[in-house]
Order: sequence, then structure tokens, then C-alpha cells
Amino acid sequence: MGGVASRQLSTLLLGEHDGKEVAEHTLAAVTAAQALGPVELLLGGEGCKSVAEGAASIAGVSSVTYVENASLTKGVAEEWTPLVLAAQKAGGHCHVVASASAFSKSLLPRVAAKLDVAQLSDVLEVQGESTFVRPMYAGNALATVESNDAVKVLTVRPTVFDKAAREGGSAAVAAFGDAPAANGQVE
Repeated sequence: MGGVASRQLSTLLLGEHDGKEVAEHTLAAVTAAQALGPVELLLGGEGCKSVAEGAASIAGVSSVTYVENASLTKGVAEEWTPLVLAAQKAGGHCHVVASASAFSKSLLPRVAAKLDVAQLSDVLEVQGESTFVRPMYAGNALATVESNDAVKVLTVRPTVFDKAAREGGSAAVAAFGDAPAANGQVE
């Protein structure tokens, strides 16, 4: 096994905000994502630089990356997809995570399709880097699923995870340098 390099776990967490601070449900997603290695929080939209600077103090966040772009403000999946794909590739992240919301439910299936991987929805428990518990049969049963995909794309149910503290962290904050330009078109 001498020549085989192991890949370091890391997570790209898609954050939502109101232009002032990170949403409560994103704080729950931070808690879920911590079990998957260092967490890079990705924020986008108008006024997100100040939100990113405030998010740097969230406990459990290793780094915060932001893109100041008005086209990202409304959370349109067609505008966000190229950014998420570029950020995942740039960071070599093996997990792309978001809180289950209208935003993530429109964005992450598209991201998963572009990465040619399956998406795991409404994760209730992170048991390991590839093993998750999620509901099935309209929530009447729970399934433990294992993903063999190189990149795991998942939404987490924010009501089952504690919210990360807004204070106590000291993450680095940086603008995403090679953010793809908004195209205004459905791909």
C-alpha cells in the first residue's frame, strides 16, 4: 500500500443568509458537517462580505469563502451551480452539504447530476464519511445508507442537529478568486 495516498476529508457547506447574518438552519448544518472533516462555508450574494466576516466566528467552521454577486442573491440554482462546482473542485471537497431548504432542494440535485453522483436528502444522522441515516417511505421508516461516490452531496434536516454557536470560531475569510460569471441561462 505504500504508493496509495489517502484523501483528506473536507466539506463544502452552502450557507444561506439574510444579508446580515447566517441563517439558523445553516448553523445546524455546520454541526452535521463537522463530522465530515474541516468545514468550508460558502456564501454568495449582495452584502455577503460582511456576513462572511461575521460567520468567521461560528464554532466549527474552518474557513469562509464568499462571492459578492447580485445574481446569487435570489438563490437561483442555475446561477449557483457553476459556483458550487468550481468551489468543490478548487477545494477538493469530498462532501457538499446544505441544510434542507427550498434553496438546497433546487440546487443540490443539479450539482449532484453535474458531478454524476447520487444525492442524499434529509440526512438525520452522520455515522461516518460514507454512512448516513435518512428517512424513507414518507418518514415512516429510517434507512442507513452508504455512498460509494467520490463526492457525497447531501442535505441535512436542520431540526435534528443542534445549532453551532455563533461565537467561538476563528475561521479564515476569503473571496472566491475564480468565481464563474453568472450566465442568466438554464443549463
